[in-house]
Amino acid sequence: MNLNQGRFLNPLDLQDNSPDEVTGVNCIDINPAHQLLAFGCENTGTVQLWDPRSRSRVGLLRIPAAKLLPTGVSLLPGVDEKPTLSVTAISSRSDGLSYAIGTSTGHTLLYDIRSARSFSIKDQGYGLPVKKVTWIDGGHNMAHDGLVLSADKKVIKLWDREKVRAIKLPPKHVLK
Repeated sequence: MNLNQGRFLNPLDLQDNSPDEVTGVNCIDINPAHQLLAFGCENTGTVQLWDPRSRSRVGLLRIPAAKLLPTGVSLLPGVDEKPTLSVTAISSRSDGLSYAIGTSTGHTLLYDIRSARSFSIKDQGYGLPVKKVTWIDGGHNMAHDGLVLSADKKVIKLWDREKVRAIKLPPKHVLK
């Protein structure tokens, strides 16, 4: 809605010319540094980045499905469906350049938006969709370079963005 003009704006059209049809949006993030809109798409394994000023797509991150989807799984014709990859959580860092992206396979990928390739992939370990990712900056000497918190319904993990180590925090109850 445009309050200055007193009318609704045309909706953003997330469909593109690729063979993957966007069937829905699972998560949205607004970057605090430059207000880029990030949309985590269902079944396509993509994050679309939009500039609200020009109302156009300015970037597309494709999650590497070959690295994240299970391999060697036999599918029964007409019974099993081919596994798909969805983006289930997004969090942008306050520096304006880094994104943490959670997937339906239980992985968290860390991106610098100047590159189409992730610089780190973290695994929750249970294969459940990531429900929440967030950046933790400052306040502690360990957090000066940025920690990433990721959660699925079984575990919360606190990751160092550069190193492999993680702190595992199993909750008392199932997370929703």
